[in-house]
Amino acid sequence: MVVGAQGTLGLATMEMIRAESRHELIAVSRGYRADAKGYERWESDQPRAWKEMAESDRWRADHVVNAAAMTAVDACEKERQEAWRSNVEIVEHILGYCRKSDADLTQISTDYVFGSEPGPYREDDRPAPINYYGRTKLAAENACRNSSVPTTIVRTMWLYGRQSGNANAKPDFTSWVRQKLATGEKFKVVEDEYGTPTHYDDLAHAILQTIEKRTPSLIHAAGEERVSRLEWARLIAKIDGRRADLIEEMSARDLNRAAQRPLDSGLLTNHPQLAGITRLPSVSEGEKRAKILAER
Repeated sequence: MVVGAQGTLGLATMEMIRAESRHELIAVSRGYRADAKGYERWESDQPRAWKEMAESDRWRADHVVNAAAMTAVDACEKERQEAWRSNVEIVEHILGYCRKSDADLTQISTDYVFGSEPGPYREDDRPAPINYYGRTKLAAENACRNSSVPTTIVRTMWLYGRQSGNANAKPDFTSWVRQKLATGEKFKVVEDEYGTPTHYDDLAHAILQTIEKRTPSLIHAAGEERVSRLEWARLIAKIDGRRADLIEEMSARDLNRAAQRPLDSGLLTNHPQLAGITRLPSVSEGEKRAKILAER
């Protein structure tokens, strides 16, 4: 079962599962659920709906991937009740479903559980979020740890490389930069925000590995190359043969965002092989692949 099936990561995960395994899929979103037999409307924010689904032979899964979340960081800062409902309460509903279905869980989390200290961060570093989005995702992690459900928590960051099927969805950083470069006009990119960009397909492959391994753990699944936003944008320009001189630098503080971000971030892993997860490619490799997919 993939929860958050309408999101870009949910779609990428389902495609990876179809292509690389023989698992049967159940797709769950906020207002519908679907399997090979068809499609039904339902309400994912109702605890009773999850209980009834766990008692149904049709909708019982062996493994659940929760890729659903309210990820708009500034919106989470302002709309805290909705952020808690979307990022914590839904996890509690899913954990209840997993207990009744005897299912394992892969819970997707974020580097934003950190931020009080400079990164990059490893799995055994102590979380200390500096914004409300990070607090909700850490609360979801703690709910998983305190439950009896076998759970793998997968932290990731800076996803890129896919166009969402939703026409109203916000473009990822890569597509935004490409759109700006195509105009031929100068634009600004933050130069003091660092992280490890992660291709959607590489993360989806890591998620599939957690499903196959079925060993509860906490892992960081992110690209192995740490760059600034500015370096990333210039890399895209180089790969596309565009004018890098169109990209001007700016400071993160000039954006006046509602929520703080961990500027000196990045995710490293202590034990990728022990967790059964192969190391994810660099952003340089991933962007070359993203360019080919964009052209298609």
